[in-house]
Amino acid sequence: MNTRQWVNDNSAIVMILAVLLLLVALFFIFSMKDASFNAQNRKQWLYNTDTKTLYKDSMTLVPPVKTEDGTAVMALVYACGDCDDDPHQIAHLRKLTDEGKRLQEEENKRMEELAKLPSGAKLPVRPPGSMGHLRAWLVSREDPIKWYSTESREGAEIISNVGTACGDIKIKYCRAN
Repeated sequence: MNTRQWVNDNSAIVMILAVLLLLVALFFIFSMKDASFNAQNRKQWLYNTDTKTLYKDSMTLVPPVKTEDGTAVMALVYACGDCDDDPHQIAHLRKLTDEGKRLQEEENKRMEELAKLPSGAKLPVRPPGSMGHLRAWLVSREDPIKWYSTESREGAEIISNVGTACGDIKIKYCRAN
């Protein structure tokens, strides 16, 4: 079966993956925008997979993160009403593959260096393949934790199922800041 035929036969999956990649790209664009904005003060939701606890920590941490009592991964958190009033619920968990984590950490260092350049300075060319971290995300439900590529059918299912978690009420994603 050729690629075009597969895309035609699986258009829903292709659409979900395209939207997911766009959202991940936008997430990184906005999270890396103006690195001098003091990224240390920005927070993200993390979930310790060993202690089963949800907490906030620096946006500069690249999941998975080793902690004193286990491993923490990124959590996409939502509420069915207002994030300040309703209890937070975990839509799904995310982490990078080992290679994706390495690439993301390199990109973070690159962004820190770019932030130090004087305004008007010529920006260095991005090395080929340096954006591979955008395709290296894994997702899992909170229970049971089983990791799938965001580009797999299972991963796309995990990501798309949160849209109906609140019934007729539109879910609201909750920021950690």
